[in-house]
Amino acid sequence: TESFNNMKDGFRTQGKQLRLDDLRTSLEIEKESLIEKEVDLRDKLKLEGKSKKQIDKSIEDWYDNQKIWSLHSDVDSELS
Repeated sequence: TESFNNMKDGFRTQGKQLRLDDLRTSLEIEKESLIEKEVDLRDKLKLEGKSKKQIDKSIEDWYDNQKIWSLHSDVDSELS
């Protein structure tokens, strides 16, 4: 029984680590996507003749409205 419980604990630990690894990968993909979108948005706002201060404010507002799908509250501390 002890051996079986140790095996279950090992599988649980491995499963959690696999999930964390997968979430880290997803976060990196999302970060790259957000960076590309930010560059496009900055370029668009520059073409519209916005000042640097206006652009920075627009970008900040835009980021505030973004949902990061790979963030999960149950493992947030382990993803940092």
